[in-house]
Amino acid sequence: MRATLEGVPDDVLSRPLLDGSRFHCIKDLVFHVPVVEDSWIHEDILRDPPVWKTISALKDTEWEPVYAGFVLETLLDYWRLVEQSTLAYLAALTDDELKRIVILHDAPEERFTVDGLLCTL
Repeated sequence: MRATLEGVPDDVLSRPLLDGSRFHCIKDLVFHVPVVEDSWIHEDILRDPPVWKTISALKDTEWEPVYAGFVLETLLDYWRLVEQSTLAYLAALTDDELKRIVILHDAPEERFTVDGLLCTL
């Protein structure tokens, strides 16, 4: 998918195509895919700061439709970092870790096991 995105002109990726409150263009969706994984793995399961907070271009953004102005490579680099981090975490999973209860950072009333939360990703 990344190779396909890299072949699309920037004006197409940045064009407002959607009429939603959080997603207006393809770049908004390109950010959304890894940020959900990042938030669940880092903020909820590991209780660590999310990867996007370590990237200077992204650290002060919110989940708003602001990514049209971003260089696609910044968003794809973020996606790669999230993927690498997730793969490292998954490689180290234990049975005890899979059974551990997780409380969502943005919905503290909800409880999941790690394996249950991973299945929803």
